[in-house]
Amino acid sequence: EGIFWSELPALPAGEYHVFADVSHETGYAQTFVGSVSVPAPEQAVDASVPDSGEIQWLADIGSLRDPEDSWLTSVDPAPSAHSSIPPIRFGDGLQLVWTGENAADPGEQLRFEITDEQGRPIQPEPYLGMAAHAAVVGNGGSIYTHLHPAGSVSMAAMQLFELRDAGLIPSEIGRDEPLCTLPSVDESQEKWLTMTAARKQGEIIFPYLPPEDGTYRVWVQFKIGGTVHTVFTRLLLEDGDDRRS
Repeated sequence: EGIFWSELPALPAGEYHVFADVSHETGYAQTFVGSVSVPAPEQAVDASVPDSGEIQWLADIGSLRDPEDSWLTSVDPAPSAHSSIPPIRFGDGLQLVWTGENAADPGEQLRFEITDEQGRPIQPEPYLGMAAHAAVVGNGGSIYTHLHPAGSVSMAAMQLFELRDAGLIPSEIGRDEPLCTLPSVDESQEKWLTMTAARKQGEIIFPYLPPEDGTYRVWVQFKIGGTVHTVFTRLLLEDGDDRRS
């Protein structure tokens, strides 16, 4: 069995939802849902519990943090109305502007622009093979979606679909499924970075229709100058039914 670990930042004590997106080597993807209780700092270490060895092992490799890791632990608790919200600014002068509040296409409500302090567009760099990533959570954690500008499909799953569509492998699911690998960086830039609805530099569009109207928590991640920027906001999103009719 594979073991995956991730070092937590200094989170406030409390109960947290945990979502893990896993792509199998056959191309199929799953989302695992769980929860974790983060203790207060004084409760974090219990000397009465013997060290199993695994805890020490995790501490030993804690210094090998993935440079692609990025987190945000301080957010504005006030939800944003379905109207223009102020730009989200970063310490390096970049800012993210939500431009999807009045999108003509309901699927483009998650539309953003990356600009500098003067409002000039900044194009993001490839980050884990995509131009950007987003996580959308609603209804107390019961709604969760991991998005890219190319949609929610995983790279490995797309490879499998394309092989079947080209007739290179049987269409039925069986034991002899092919093993899929992530595209190289060059392939990602050539293919995945072009699979987007964005129409101009610095624009990011995550195609998404929520299953129901409501306020959603939205995280957006993108890379500029080798640094991964993480954004959090709350947006009132609509399922699009009214605007289609």
